[in-house]
Amino acid sequence: MIVSGDRDFFAIEAGISEVYPDSLIALGYFTIFVGGASFGLMERDATALGPAYRDARSRLSNAGRHGFAYSSEPDGRKLICAIESALNDEEGSGTT
Repeated sequence: MIVSGDRDFFAIEAGISEVYPDSLIALGYFTIFVGGASFGLMERDATALGPAYRDARSRLSNAGRHGFAYSSEPDGRKLICAIESALNDEEGSGTT
């Protein structure tokens, strides 16, 4: 078992129960902790860890190069400002 982070704040825990070296796949579990609550199934054979690892690695290698399919605006800061403005307006603060 490996735990990275603080379970009371944010942490990721992973455990491997069986390894299949020829396929680069292992059985185990992957759990995320947020504010002391756990999300994920902590059982020996909850998931095949190879595909999950490959997907996470692929996402990390593409960081900063993703697109937002629902907008033609390429500047992420403008999108966040627009979303915040819309949310504040819905709450009646009138900050738009």
